[in-house]
Amino acid sequence: MTASAVFPGDEQVFCHVVPLGDWREHEASCACWCHPRPHEDNPDVMLHNAMDQRDRLERGEIRLQ
Repeated sequence: MTASAVFPGDEQVFCHVVPLGDWREHEASCACWCHPRPHEDNPDVMLHNAMDQRDRLERGEIRLQ
């Protein structure tokens, strides 16, 4: 899911990519609890981090045991 919005504290409009079905709802804002980060190739896209850590698993930062 993606959403574009301007929230107080955001300097510009970003396209926010948030994980679906996460354990906690996300805000389409740079101030979201998950500390979103800019996409490597397109800094206008903010990638939100999943509370269940599926994004870290996809990046190979963690493994299932």
